[in-house]
Amino acid sequence: KDGVMLMASGKIHEANEGCACTMGSILKEMLSHLELKADEFVITDMEAGIEHFGRGVDNSVDMIMMIVDPSFESLRLSTKIRELGDSIKKPVYFCLNRTTEESIATMLDMVNDRDKVICQMPMNGTILRAGLKGEELQDSYDEIQRLADLLIKKNMEI
Repeated sequence: KDGVMLMASGKIHEANEGCACTMGSILKEMLSHLELKADEFVITDMEAGIEHFGRGVDNSVDMIMMIVDPSFESLRLSTKIRELGDSIKKPVYFCLNRTTEESIATMLDMVNDRDKVICQMPMNGTILRAGLKGEELQDSYDEIQRLADLLIKKNMEI
């Protein structure tokens, strides 16, 4: 209105179009040169968002798993990540995080591909507090073990 335009700069629209920053380049090269045994796999915790797609880091992975938080932004991002994963021919899976009875149906609808949801982590106060404090989890959790088992199974399928 009144001649004011909104311009978004620095946004990633397609895979492999982002900056070539040093750390992104190092990670991209390291992942592309890893030699793993049949019973080994690597989990790489990328920063939230899609910057790593722009840097081409995801080109060397076998699969992508997004942790989806119960927020509009995270759910909206799940669609973009699925599109970017498809564009580089990488399967994308989702772990719905901090789910509640009130949020789960909406989260499943907004992710829009229930077959790709491999985990639903319910809200857990102990895990939440440990995360806020940066503390290591001291207990075993069935949901986390099931996720680990699913990742191992998916790795064997690839």
